[in-house]
Amino acid sequence: MASLASGLCKTATINELREWTKVPLDQAFLRALDGLLLEIYETLRPKPIHYEQRNMLVAVFNKMVTKIFGKSGGFPVVEEFGSFKMNLFTAESDLDLSVNFSDSTLSTSVEYSRAEKIKALRKLSKILYAHQRQGHVRGVLPIMSARVPVLKATDCGTGVECDISIENKDGISRSAIISLVSSIDERFRILCYLIKMWAKANDINSSKDRTLSSMAIIALVAFHLQTRNPPIVPPFSALLRGGTSISNVKKSVLQFENFGRGNKESIAELFISLICKLTAVENLWNEGLCASMFEGTWVYKRVENISKAAGMNVEDFLDQSDNFARSVGKDTEMKVIKDCTQKALNYLTRFLSGDIDSYKLKTCLFGPVFSTLSPTANKRLAWEDIPIPPIERDAVPGRSKLDKKRKHEHVSSKASNAKRSRYDVPQAQQEPTPVYADRYHQGLAGGFHFTDYEQRLPRIPYPIPDPYLSRASAHLLAPRSGYGQNPINPSGPGFVMTPRQFSHGPDILPTTNSSHQYHQHDSVYRYHQPDPVYRYGRGYRE
Repeated sequence: MASLASGLCKTATINELREWTKVPLDQAFLRALDGLLLEIYETLRPKPIHYEQRNMLVAVFNKMVTKIFGKSGGFPVVEEFGSFKMNLFTAESDLDLSVNFSDSTLSTSVEYSRAEKIKALRKLSKILYAHQRQGHVRGVLPIMSARVPVLKATDCGTGVECDISIENKDGISRSAIISLVSSIDERFRILCYLIKMWAKANDINSSKDRTLSSMAIIALVAFHLQTRNPPIVPPFSALLRGGTSISNVKKSVLQFENFGRGNKESIAELFISLICKLTAVENLWNEGLCASMFEGTWVYKRVENISKAAGMNVEDFLDQSDNFARSVGKDTEMKVIKDCTQKALNYLTRFLSGDIDSYKLKTCLFGPVFSTLSPTANKRLAWEDIPIPPIERDAVPGRSKLDKKRKHEHVSSKASNAKRSRYDVPQAQQEPTPVYADRYHQGLAGGFHFTDYEQRLPRIPYPIPDPYLSRASAHLLAPRSGYGQNPINPSGPGFVMTPRQFSHGPDILPTTNSSHQYHQHDSVYRYHQPDPVYRYGRGYRE
């Protein structure tokens, strides 16, 4: 057994070195890649407003649970964990919250059963459903069948999705430890951001889709930095030698300050070597290979039931019997992960060889959302300004090769010389479609002539009168028509309302009248409710 374990770990190291030697390491291209990755990292970093929004949401939920469960001895209390606690979140990341009814550091703390946790979440869900009807939150969804029961809700004002659980002490401890470890070397945090963004852009960062969870990605990054020569992050067995309490871990982290200063590898080299590592061991996971953050090296773990085994094995540093990558599927999902790592390594090799430019590499690795980071590439024109390509004429007057091709598609030959249609343009570059209150105003905008009967039909005057007066709908420019609209506003004010944070949705228009926008006897800013429903020429709200 010992020879099998040592042979498997040695094979993983040899395969990684073989993949690394295939990469052309030109220093000029490495410096360019390093600048490109750091540019993307700066784009992903959250702004101060994102910290403020999440801290305010934590305060709001603390007040909410106090009203529901009361307060005794300082509990219950809502604590954040996950990416926000680890300081590894982006503006689009969700907010993980845990409602704790006791202090886990005390010996008198009581363990809550699964049934008690579900009961507490159901109480909280009733309050959130009431807030959803008022337009403060949306998407309230209790998931009680999950491994850890969770209640999902999205704040309308900020768009932050909150995942609420009960007594998730393990999640809080892991997040706090990772946050402390990331302070040892800045490269750990930068690499976590980049690998998570790469995985998300390639659709392999979702535990519910049986791919890599965010915690598995962070663990793989930490393990990769532990196995560099010299190492950048110490093994967790050294950090947790004094115990798993946060105070003891803080003392241990101070002893390893500047631990990785002997390693001079750049972000580009670490990013490439991590992709090489994942490519090298893609066929060894099924044989029992395991990445151990606790030991800081490859270990062998015997697979008891191959049919129930996960596609990867990334050891939990607090519970060595657990697997951070337990959600990874063994067949289809693992094949997708293998294809993504191989493609990423291929793109990196082509960039370092000079075959593709930085714009192409950004698009292939991180998706088109980062294509605009290039200062010279991808300058898009408005769809009206796109020049129409010249039409090649043939011997027959008034006909063209393009016309002949379109003849079989039942398209008139005049269409070849017509102005470019808006449907030939991407959705993001199209002009918004105007919306009118009724057919009369739509006809006037389109230049139509109405009969005397049509002109005598009741019409909605502008500005639209507001029967409630407290709303700021008197200055709506393009009201939306329709029947039976949902009274719940999907982009309502939310819990977090500050003067600079407006959350107007696609069907909600802001007002320009300051007297309606801010009430002298009210301390909050008014937000528009759903658009009025029009019947029989009169405007009223449902």
